[in-house]
Amino acid sequence: MSLFKKVGAVIGTAVGSVAGATEYRYRTLINKEDNQTAKENATKTKMSVSTKVGETAGDLLEIVGPVVTTAVTSHLTGRVLGKSKTLKRLK
Repeated sequence: MSLFKKVGAVIGTAVGSVAGATEYRYRTLINKEDNQTAKENATKTKMSVSTKVGETAGDLLEIVGPVVTTAVTSHLTGRVLGKSKTLKRLK
């Protein structure tokens, strides 16, 4: 698994946790469901959202990540990667 896929999985987990907590609060406060049912539904939501968001974020980072990494490195070093050391950054 690439680094970008791992970062996508972490993003998915974070978003899923927030979605699960929101689902739980909604079901207990608004729908007045009992705690056990609300927890089960919130867990299902958390797992579903984590998986979907993680896969999507990982795929996007696989595409965009190398370009952004190269751009940031070039900006910070003042050189375009793969070019000669005499190439100056535009100011």
